[in-house]
Amino acid sequence: TSNTSYDVYVQGDCGSGDVSPFYGPVSIKTLIQGASGVTCSSGTLGLPFNDDLESNTGWTGDVGTGATSGKWNFDTGGTGSSGTGPDTAHSGVGYIYFEATSATAGDSAVIVSKAIDLSTASGSAELSFWYHAYGASMGDLSVGVSSSATGPFTNVFSYSGQLHTSGSDPWTNVGVDLTTYLGQTIYLE
Repeated sequence: TSNTSYDVYVQGDCGSGDVSPFYGPVSIKTLIQGASGVTCSSGTLGLPFNDDLESNTGWTGDVGTGATSGKWNFDTGGTGSSGTGPDTAHSGVGYIYFEATSATAGDSAVIVSKAIDLSTASGSAELSFWYHAYGASMGDLSVGVSSSATGPFTNVFSYSGQLHTSGSDPWTNVGVDLTTYLGQTIYLE
């Protein structure tokens, strides 16, 4: 299963009862599910929502300016703290990041999209986004979906800890199937 931690044990088996002791556990984490695309049962493929995060248009919640600690910050050129990433945006110049420099353990912030209209969509729907997680004290990212801007939100993606080893590592594409939300207007958190 994608984005899942496993403990793996290995044992050599040379036949006729000749087996080695188990070695392990070796802890591994499988890769994040990437975007796979959508199919249309009729009509034309469309993008009911597309945001390259070049501005803070339509996003609400715990949004800061500059490098406000404990908030989601829209940025165009590196985070406000050293030893964290990303160094640049995935595309264009804008992206959003959570600044944790002065935050305490367990601090969290929420950011909510504008309404995404899937009421006339058919076939399938997918959330595709680019994710970068670099820093020694990386926390958790959870993405939720709701039919209300105030929730409750159903978790559709989670990742905990550091994913990248430097600020210059390429961003990771994440794909989340939202087909069960066809026929609705949704919000992402």
